[in-house]
Amino acid sequence: MLARRPASEPPPTAPSNLGQGSALGQGVHGQEKQSALSTLEAALKDGSVGALLVVTAPRACLEAIGGHIERVLQLGGAAVVRTLSGPGGDGFRLALARLRGPVVRAVHADASNEAATETPSARDAAVEILTALSSASGARRVVVVDPTSSRFSRAVATEIEATASGSSAPLVVWVTPEPPSGVSRVIELSGQLDAAEVERWWAAAASSVVPQLRSIDALDGWWRGAKLDQNARKSDGAWSELAQALALVGRAWPEKRIGDLLPEADRGTAATLVAELVASGAAEITDAGVLAIGGDAVSDRPVDPTVARRSVTALVRVFSNDPWATFRAAEIAFSIGDTAEGDTLAQRAITAVVDGDARADFWARLAVCQPLGAAAGAKRLLAYVTLGLFTGEIDVALRFARDAASLEPDSAEVLLALGKCHAAMGDAPAALVTMQRAGERAADAVLRARIEVELAEVKYRSGDLAAAKAGAEEALSILGASTAGGDVKLDARNVIGKLLLAKAAYADAELHFTADACEAALARQPMAELRARLNRALAVLYAGRRGEAQALLESVLGDASGELVPRGFALVNLGVIATLEHRYADALDITERAAEAVLRTGDRLSFARCSANLIDLRLRLGLVSEADQALRFGLRVLKGSMPGTQVSQFSTLQARIHFARGETAQAHQSILRALADLGASVSTTNSASSSRGRGPGRELASQALRVAAHIALEDGDTARARVLVEQAEREGGPVRAHAEIALLRAQLSRSLGEPFAEQARQALEASREADDIELMRDAHLILFQAASADRDTPLARHHLSAALSYRDRMALGLPEAMRQAFFARREIATIEREAQAFEASAAVAARALGSNAGWTDAVRSVEVRGAGDTSQVRLSASERPRIVGDDGAIKSLLNAVKKVGPSDATVLIHGESGTGKELVAEALHTASGRRGGPLVKVNCAALVETLLLSELFGHEKGSFTGAAARRRGRFEAAEGGTLFLDEIGDISPRTQVALLRVLQEKTFERVGGTTPIRANVRVVCATHRNLKALVARGEFREDLYYRLCGVVLEVPALRSRLGDLGAISEAILLRIAAERGGPVKKLSSRCLGALKTYPWPGNVRELENALRAASLFAEGDVLEPEDFADNVDALRGLSS
Repeated sequence: MLARRPASEPPPTAPSNLGQGSALGQGVHGQEKQSALSTLEAALKDGSVGALLVVTAPRACLEAIGGHIERVLQLGGAAVVRTLSGPGGDGFRLALARLRGPVVRAVHADASNEAATETPSARDAAVEILTALSSASGARRVVVVDPTSSRFSRAVATEIEATASGSSAPLVVWVTPEPPSGVSRVIELSGQLDAAEVERWWAAAASSVVPQLRSIDALDGWWRGAKLDQNARKSDGAWSELAQALALVGRAWPEKRIGDLLPEADRGTAATLVAELVASGAAEITDAGVLAIGGDAVSDRPVDPTVARRSVTALVRVFSNDPWATFRAAEIAFSIGDTAEGDTLAQRAITAVVDGDARADFWARLAVCQPLGAAAGAKRLLAYVTLGLFTGEIDVALRFARDAASLEPDSAEVLLALGKCHAAMGDAPAALVTMQRAGERAADAVLRARIEVELAEVKYRSGDLAAAKAGAEEALSILGASTAGGDVKLDARNVIGKLLLAKAAYADAELHFTADACEAALARQPMAELRARLNRALAVLYAGRRGEAQALLESVLGDASGELVPRGFALVNLGVIATLEHRYADALDITERAAEAVLRTGDRLSFARCSANLIDLRLRLGLVSEADQALRFGLRVLKGSMPGTQVSQFSTLQARIHFARGETAQAHQSILRALADLGASVSTTNSASSSRGRGPGRELASQALRVAAHIALEDGDTARARVLVEQAEREGGPVRAHAEIALLRAQLSRSLGEPFAEQARQALEASREADDIELMRDAHLILFQAASADRDTPLARHHLSAALSYRDRMALGLPEAMRQAFFARREIATIEREAQAFEASAAVAARALGSNAGWTDAVRSVEVRGAGDTSQVRLSASERPRIVGDDGAIKSLLNAVKKVGPSDATVLIHGESGTGKELVAEALHTASGRRGGPLVKVNCAALVETLLLSELFGHEKGSFTGAAARRRGRFEAAEGGTLFLDEIGDISPRTQVALLRVLQEKTFERVGGTTPIRANVRVVCATHRNLKALVARGEFREDLYYRLCGVVLEVPALRSRLGDLGAISEAILLRIAAERGGPVKKLSSRCLGALKTYPWPGNVRELENALRAASLFAEGDVLEPEDFADNVDALRGLSS
């Protein structure tokens, strides 16, 4: 039965409820009580509980509960994989290994082949577990028992719940003392059972054994075995040693390698010993063929050091590429006092593990099994300082360095390590002071030279190039002609070479690094040689010789096959070259390989930079979800190990992801975080920038401000955009930054309705200097818009063609799925929309309108035929009659539409209700150059004044009651197209003032806002009222009236053109038949004559309603007067 909770053990954290009875043994108020065990069993049998079910209980009974859950699931016909984790809480890792099948590593297994699969991130582990369960034939479940709830396990559980949902999701049950926060399905169990629960418990237990026992003596033997005192088990010899070893390793063990846990003399009896363990109930053999050990297999005797040492060796041999196994081996070594072996293994495990949560678990477990305080000794602490600096856990390294400094405050080695921690944290002043103090205490020449090199590195990163050069030269002077300190000499020369790169002395830098490579080769220092060759390749690349640089990097790649650091660095720069040469598919592939290689080195800071490159590249290609995935993975790996500058860079990337998804509010918040991490903020005035960043921080601040300016422009907040652009310009940056700022200035002027052509030309020149085809593409697009506004069609076509060409260069070579994502980008869609509108406008202008057929609405589409061919627009027309007739008035109207349509003139359409004023507005839009843009329609008579103002112009958050968020109005929705305002004669005086301002100044403000927004919209109005009479009565502004009546189109009433009634009816009946999918009905000549006798006060709208009613109820396909008289009230008296 379940063990009772020890009095000293605190209760589990209160979980959220899963159905009724999920609280400890309690039912829901007002309902019949249901025990927690009953709730658990019901949840296990119910297929709709979702992907993750968390069961909490006291640690003493977790394994028993896991066994009961397994039996209940098996009774339901499911195949169950159950794992019991060791001290590290790695149950999900063990479950994943079980799902993969039995895997036994060779003694000298190649780590490079297994690292990716043996050390997955929490998200990868969750996805692989769910995939394995989903792809299995039949029902399959996983039960993970974790006596220790590690950060990694909590992260996996959270990812499982976030990744899969719904009744069809595979079930994973996690049994643990405490649930993670945010998990929705939790059942809490105590260690007590009532009588009914005891019966169900034993029924499930018996069901797993009794069906296999077919005789009375077998059943009796099972019962007597169940009652045996566990203390009767063997307590000495090989049996005991194997049981203790299996308990020590704390994980499922490959059955074929069980001999590794035994003395060499006993390995021949391994199979017999395993059988005895299983028979005694101390072990079980799982379906995957590995051995799982129960928690009570070992007596309370102290650990045998010989068994422990053998277990350490076995863990490292059998699971050579598993950091969890390596760290468990370290814990065992520490437990028997072997600190040297423990340190080696712990440092190896921490270096190898990828996931940030898992790495944090290792550090936490290290603190428990081997507290590294002052008692550890300074020398031993320094090894962990080096490890923390290498893996990027700077806070951990700094803590160890401070402990070491408290032990040996005058040690030059300790002070140097402390200074390196300050430098890694970005605290240059503290680093300089600490390292200078180290130099004063260093007696050894090589150490003094090393300190000078580290000081030079800090000064180099701080931008003090002269002092950095002096420090590197001082290091060389200290060493002189001595043969000692060869590595320090090469490091000093490397600093000098980087200074040459920083000064753009690329030819000198190339010669310098070439000499360094030779020196390193002679000194037999291969890593220093590879470093020098890589830096030489950078010098060549910066000099513009990309082909030569690529060859140098590829040669390094070939020579560094076994060295991950230079390999990763070479791949990173090969990806940069591919991007510069616009080979984006290659760039993406190379950068992904670079990220994997750098990650495996354990260098978290280099991985952060590589991840940023990968996210940026994916965003360029429109792979927004993939960029988000890379960002999430990077943040998990780098958790707690990034300085402020890199945290800021990731926040800026997060803002770009939000922006690509149209989530401007979230994007703005991410940018504020990015700037805060740099000690900067968004200025509210045109005062000097508040950024305190310098060097890389200043460049990142400029980047964040430029993204913020794009967001402000998208939101229509031109005042904020202006401040951001000016602030970004003050921060400076590389050539590309200046080009982007020039482009932002042109876009801002366009939004404000100011001249922007000259600024766009400057942006194009700057983009060419930066050799950035994205910026060149966008610069040509805005130059196209400027030429279009100036009616310079040839120039507009030139810039549009250039923009399309640059677009296609980016798409060249992309796989089909990737190309589709690229063309779906907001910026690319804008080019496509502009191209459609431009070509449609040109086609409409060149096309003669047929006067006999009336007005036709040409539906045109642009077909993108693939990369390299997308600048060719293929127009396919499907013409449908909308306004028909041969009446003189209608011909005059159509002729006027033909002449007025291509202009941007404001048009007033006048006519009685139902005459088709909206159709005329559509015809004007179709004939205009704005045809590719939206046609937005507003019925002004349907809204009260306040709502109409908000509808037209939008509103700011909090501008009135109920304005919970910023909302864009119809003027913004119609950007680049036409806004049709129906019943304009019914608007209020306040709305008339606002509309007059838009027509005069081409700008407006949202309700509650103060920022002017440019309106790139053509306005078409309609009314059935006599506006001149309204002006005379003072109900309509005279200045607005004259603004509207410059071009007036009169739509004749139907009664004035009854000769067209037959053609109109035929067109309407054709449309009705298409909608209903039935035959086309016609008017008899008798019916047509009768309909012409009716005055049609509701005009064409009334005629259409009558035709719909009559055609619906008519028996035949020819409509007669009786069909109208019987079904249309207004035509009851209709006669032939």
